Amino acid sequence: MTGARPKSPERQALEQRIAALWRAGKSASVIEEELGRVISRNGILGVVHRNGWSGGAGRAHAAGKPRPKPAAPAPPPLPPTVRMLPLEALVLGSCRFPIGEPGRAGFGFCGADGADFPERPYCAYHARLTRQSPSERQQRTLRAIADGERLAQ
Repeated sequence: MTGARPKSPERQALEQRIAALWRAGKSASVIEEELGRVISRNGILGVVHRNGWSGGAGRAHAAGKPRPKPAAPAPPPLPPTVRMLPLEALVLGSCRFPIGEPGRAGFGFCGADGADFPERPYCAYHARLTRQSPSERQQRTLRAIADGERLAQ
C-alpha cells in the first residue's frame, strides 16, 4: 500500500505550532528559534511547502500591499564646458580629468568647476566616466588576453 504514513500526535502538534507562527508572519528562522531548534529552518520550509502554505518573507506584498517602486536612477550629468587647462593653471575645485595624449600638443585637463580635490579630483561628468563595474573590467581584461596583449602589473 502506498501513501503517507499517519502523523504522530507530537508531529501534528509541531505542525500546528509551525502553522500558527507562519500565519503570524514569522520567518522560518524565527520559528526555528522559538521552537528551540527541534526542527531546522529547512525542515520548517519543507513543512510549509508540503502543506501548501503560501508566502514567506514577502507575504505582506502577496496579501495586497503594493511593493514600493524602485527609485528612478539619477539622470547622467551633463558634459562640462572643457577649458583644456595646463597642469599649472588648475586651481582648487578644477576638474583634473586628462584630455589628449600626454607629451603631445593639445594635451590638457578638463578644468571644469565642481571637483573637490583631493577627495574628488573630477567633475561629476568625468567622475562617472571613471567608474566601471567589475564586469566591465573583467570583459576588458578578457578581451586583452584574447588579443594577446600583455597586461600591466
